[in-house]
Amino acid sequence: MVKSLRPMTADGCHLSLVVWWLLKLLFGLRISAEDEYQGADISECGMEAYPEFSNKA
Repeated sequence: MVKSLRPMTADGCHLSLVVWWLLKLLFGLRISAEDEYQGADISECGMEAYPEFSNKA
């Protein structure tokens, strides 16, 4: 039974890698460097996630 699981596990791993590669190619997996510096919560939602911890005075 263990021998029969190895091919399925390898196939699942390879399929997963192909799916992630396609997602990265088509949509991108990261936000832009500017949005990352500004903060994803501001660039995507238009507000800070934790305003009480803001450095802006």
